[in-house]
Amino acid sequence: MSITGFNRRRRLLKQQELQENIDYSKLKVGELKAIAKEKGIEGYSDMKKAELIQILK
Repeated sequence: MSITGFNRRRRLLKQQELQENIDYSKLKVGELKAIAKEKGIEGYSDMKKAELIQILK
């Protein structure tokens, strides 16, 4: 995924997050980590997908 595509995806995820309709299980680990980073969650880089989903809910 290019940086432009990544930023576009990140922007869309941010909009969806505001609507609180995100199905985190459908996102890739990298996308979950980007959301965790934006939320300021510490230790997100070492988390597995299930852990990220749990902490983001």
